[in-house]
Order: sequence, then structure tokens, then C-alpha cells
Amino acid sequence: MSDQSVGLSGDGPTLSGEASLSNGMLAGAAVGRSFSRNFRSETEFVYQSVDHDGVRLDGGGSLPSGNYASTASVCRSLAVRVMRSASIGSWMPDFAI
Repeated sequence: MSDQSVGLSGDGPTLSGEASLSNGMLAGAAVGRSFSRNFRSETEFVYQSVDHDGVRLDGGGSLPSGNYASTASVCRSLAVRVMRSASIGSWMPDFAI
């Protein structure tokens, strides 16, 4: 568990407090394809979820418990300089600079 500082602002007064967050979960996957030695394209998806036991606001107020969940998706094309290592079967790991 990790306690985090919270600041809420809007049309009314700015409020601050503390939120207690769980360790949560983060999962992601990426796939890509090399089109030539120096050009590749990739797509990536990431999901994150963290539970919280509620937010205790300074001054005695509180917000209910819940879950913060987020997703991200990225598609990218890269022109890279690649240093190739030895191939492993049909897989050829590479390190991009």
C-alpha cells in the first residue's frame, strides 16, 4: 500500500488530502515487424488498474473508494540503427539505438 497526496480544484475552493492506493496491476504487449534493416513498425497496448480505499480530505471530508483504470495504445514507425545479435532459431533479437 502507498499513501499519495491528493489535490482537488475546480470552481470551489481547492481541497487537499490523502489517498491510500493498492499495488495494482500493469500488463502490456507489443508486436512489431521489420520491413528492412533500418525500418520497423510496432504497435503496443498497456492496461493499468489500481484500487483505492477512499480519499480522506483535510477538514474531515472524504470521497468513496474505487478503482483507477487506464489504457494506452500506441502505433509507431521507426527508422533505427540496429545492432543484430546471433539468431535464436527463427527469432532474431535486436537492440535499437
